[in-house]
Amino acid sequence: MYLEDLYSEFLEYMKSEKDASKLTIEAYKRDFNISLDFLAINKIEPNLSNMRTPIIRKYIYYMNSVKKYTSTTLCRRINSLRSFFKFVLSQEYIDKNPMNPITTP
Repeated sequence: MYLEDLYSEFLEYMKSEKDASKLTIEAYKRDFNISLDFLAINKIEPNLSNMRTPIIRKYIYYMNSVKKYTSTTLCRRINSLRSFFKFVLSQEYIDKNPMNPITTP
């Protein structure tokens, strides 16, 4: 499954069931676009099967070392991704959450 499709479903869930604010939705969209940029730079196809813990660790390293985001921004982006994968797990698109071993700085 392509990440864009799943992320659209996730954002709809956030709006309708979690009553997320417009600002939260916009921040999540920005965070997601940055992750898509990372995947494109590294020539990784943006599908769910490619999103494993080692790729996510490389993405965090990219945000921390290459983009040099502040720890606050980095934590928010990690937590945004964590929310997405909790949703994907709850919808049974995956059997195991690749974010489980990931901690925030």
